[in-house]
Amino acid sequence: MAVSDLDVTADYTADGVGKTYAIPFEYDEATQVKVYLDDVATSAFAIVSTNVVMTATPTAGVIVTVKRVTALTQETTFSGTTFDFAGVEAAFDKSTMQIQELDNAIDELVAGSTVSTTSAVIPDWATATAYVLNQVVHQSVNLYRCLIAHTSTVFLTQLGSGYWEKLVVTASTGTQGPTGAAGTNGSNGAKGDKGDTGATGAAGADGIFSAIASQAEAEGGTENTAGMTPLRTKQAIDTLVPALSTITVLDGRVDALETMDALLDARVSDLEALAPTTRFVGKKTTQNPQVAWDYVDGSPSKLERDFDQARSVKVYLEVKRKTDVETRFANIELNMQCVDDVWYLSDVVTIIEIGNPHGYIFDIYQDPAEPDVGKVRYRTEDTLAGTTEADENYIKYVGEEISMGI
Repeated sequence: MAVSDLDVTADYTADGVGKTYAIPFEYDEATQVKVYLDDVATSAFAIVSTNVVMTATPTAGVIVTVKRVTALTQETTFSGTTFDFAGVEAAFDKSTMQIQELDNAIDELVAGSTVSTTSAVIPDWATATAYVLNQVVHQSVNLYRCLIAHTSTVFLTQLGSGYWEKLVVTASTGTQGPTGAAGTNGSNGAKGDKGDTGATGAAGADGIFSAIASQAEAEGGTENTAGMTPLRTKQAIDTLVPALSTITVLDGRVDALETMDALLDARVSDLEALAPTTRFVGKKTTQNPQVAWDYVDGSPSKLERDFDQARSVKVYLEVKRKTDVETRFANIELNMQCVDDVWYLSDVVTIIEIGNPHGYIFDIYQDPAEPDVGKVRYRTEDTLAGTTEADENYIKYVGEEISMGI
């Protein structure tokens, strides 16, 4: 047969579906057809007509290589007187196949290079380049042969992954080059062992002040390097502590102040007798809402007066209103005054702690049946939302009634 196709290798990229691949070259025996999956030989295939059919479908992305490999042997013997045309042609076909395969191997060895009349130039390795099996490249100062067909990314990474092998080129040793420049100094070595202890130094001076403080230094009390003698200590005390006569005078003044204080205490007692003060405390549970006027319970809530006396009252209130959804809390100061036998609420001071406003309204009521009695009363001007919590709605109060005698 004629052997006209120079290609002895075909590469296919598996799609994960098909498993049939064409044989693009001539061959004499089925044993010449070899199949590689990502450059790893496999025998799991069958030859059907001019195709290779894989036993299992290759994984998508796997490089399927169909290659012809002819044994480099000559086993044909011619004898007799008859010319064996078919045998001669078969021998030539086998030799041609062998030559083609050798030529293909040489091409793969220097794939990608340009060939001149004198030499083959091996290309430098480059990224994003497709390399085939046995292709040789130049990287740095070395030559490398491709072991796995791939597209280049990072050389050192793919070298470590077995994509390349370094080729050792042997040549005769050249003459020694000139001596290179001296390198930089290396880092300091490790710290050495501790040396022997040195000789003992001279004895120091005694721990005594080298100078005595002057009188000015002693009286000033700021010098800290000079010593104090008994004389300097007395001089400092005389300056810093008053004389005994001065102390005696001060004692007399203290006695006089104590006497005046006793007189003032007596005067205060007299004034308290003339203007007695009544203090009272209590607590009132309130409603939510409190629409009608209600009175703070207990006799302390009554502001009693005499016609011949003017009376004033100061009451401090702690008020709280609380439900399951809202809380109001405030401190209130009520100042009340009786003028011309009528009680007035002269001033209301409110400090809001929680919520605003607290919602209480305060007033003083004088019952015609008890014209000399003023009563503190209250009501609310709004209703808190939610359910009222027991013992959480109240008015606590503490106050003073002051009677000014005439």
